[in-house]
Amino acid sequence: MSKIKEKRTSLSPKKLDIALAIKQCTEGSPELYYKLMKQLSQDVPVNILKVYLKEFAECVTLLDQRFYDFVRVILNLNWYTSESLCKEYFDFVVSLSIAHPVHLTNVLTALVQRFKPSIDPLQATIIQQKQHLVICSHVQAALKAIQKRVPMMQNTLMNIIVKQFPYFKNDIFQVECYVRNLLQLTLFMPTYRLKILELIISKMTAFDVSCPRHIIIEAEKEDEASDFVFEMDFEKTNEDLKPLLKLPEAEVLDILMSLLLTYVTNTIYQNFDNTDATDLKLDWSSCKRLFRELLLVFETIILPTHATCHIQFIFFYICKYNVQLCDGFLDFLWKKFYNPNTNTVFRQACASYLGSFLARSRYLPTSSMIMCLDEFCNWIHYYIDLVIIPKDKKPNLFISHGSFYYLCQAVFYVFVFRHRDIFESAKGFNRVSTWNFQHIVTCHLNPLKFCAPHLVEKFASITRLYQIAMCDTIIERNRREVFDHEFLEVFTAEKKNNLDFFFPFDPCVLPRTNKFLKPLFREYDSAESNGDVAAVQVMNDDEVDFLPPESCDPMQSILNEDELSCHKVTNSMARVSSKSERISQPLFGEKNELIEEMMASL
Repeated sequence: MSKIKEKRTSLSPKKLDIALAIKQCTEGSPELYYKLMKQLSQDVPVNILKVYLKEFAECVTLLDQRFYDFVRVILNLNWYTSESLCKEYFDFVVSLSIAHPVHLTNVLTALVQRFKPSIDPLQATIIQQKQHLVICSHVQAALKAIQKRVPMMQNTLMNIIVKQFPYFKNDIFQVECYVRNLLQLTLFMPTYRLKILELIISKMTAFDVSCPRHIIIEAEKEDEASDFVFEMDFEKTNEDLKPLLKLPEAEVLDILMSLLLTYVTNTIYQNFDNTDATDLKLDWSSCKRLFRELLLVFETIILPTHATCHIQFIFFYICKYNVQLCDGFLDFLWKKFYNPNTNTVFRQACASYLGSFLARSRYLPTSSMIMCLDEFCNWIHYYIDLVIIPKDKKPNLFISHGSFYYLCQAVFYVFVFRHRDIFESAKGFNRVSTWNFQHIVTCHLNPLKFCAPHLVEKFASITRLYQIAMCDTIIERNRREVFDHEFLEVFTAEKKNNLDFFFPFDPCVLPRTNKFLKPLFREYDSAESNGDVAAVQVMNDDEVDFLPPESCDPMQSILNEDELSCHKVTNSMARVSSKSERISQPLFGEKNELIEEMMASL
């Protein structure tokens, strides 16, 4: 017994021992100091480690910049083995940050690194994840305590979280946990919320670009048979851990999108306690503040990035909470497009965003959509009247007037999606007549030539059905130019510059994210045109004989599922062009001859 007591007392440090070790080291006798560092580098029992941390906290004034290595050893201690040890560790960390700001970077780095868990494959993953969430809660409390006493630490912390952001091919739970903790930092660092959101969304944008929609779909279709055969090999206990998507980048993006959309909801309702949101009242000031910050992130990160598929749905989701947010988003896009000083690429992207948002959002009032189309068509007509193309020159129209063509494509796209809502509204036919689609499609800029072929076909079917415009002659003329040797070289040069069929709010293929978006999202349904035929027959009994036989199904299915989504276009365009479908005979004989004379005079 006496030997055991002597051993315990020899291991139990005294207050004077630590102070003496530091003092002797400063005087040139570091033996005791190095012995202490060596002991800390080994596995130390919890009860002894608690005593050490108390002594360190009391001697913290002695740990200046000369003891950089010693402080680093203390910061790397295994402090998360018990609640009592956590308290002692954080008391020391806070005291050190206040007494010696020179160690602040090391302190914050050691804490932020705890946001990234290291999963042991030999232990149950669920248990490790729960334990790590508890550790993160302690780290959040420590950072909050340091921030109250050292307000200037926020600049240092921002630099650290940028450097420590995990690589996107790391463990999925590691990336998820890191982003979750960054979002929690915004609760006590509201002035830095914009920078944190910029960091998170920039990383998510990289994930988004690396896994386009069609790649995700192809990955899900592969090995479906093998998954079915070996499905019974998985235990039910692992069902929650099984990824929903086979592509790792898509799985990470889906998890982060669901985290961010949940954060948006909690921020708008000020509901971070996870209570029932149906009984909460929307905090309008908080909603507007978050919307402005996200709009800045959209302008600097999302809009300039080409071919993103999912990250932009943050705005599709937040705009549901109030019509004013929809108006603000549309106004921002339209002003950016309308400004001639805006880069052409950005103007074209804004046109695509405008068309996609108006077409896909269920919550946007029909009146707002019609007002936007009024504004778009007025600009298009003004542009047509302003531009004069010399007859002796044949410039590349797409390069010179790309913004015009993208806005025309957006108008056609919205009209194809929402034509029923437009005609069912008050004075819908009168409003459509003011848009003067006939003047747009027959103008000298010839927008039907550059827009996506399958969209042009659907637009022509609807305008023919409602007798709004006659596009068949122009479409046929554009097709004949392919075989015209005089214009073959010019057409080939211009065909390479055809519009990209990019509409950013096409159907989401991420399952977790889609739960948030599905109630808000309008899918294209070609079967709606069946009801349109009956409506037109009732309103135009006198002219029903002019309708061709095939008009009973003008929106015949070319694509599966959502026919106007981007990921379906690439497959359908090849099929449409290969079939070389014959254009139906022109309607309204005398009117069609007049249109042909107009086209010949251009």
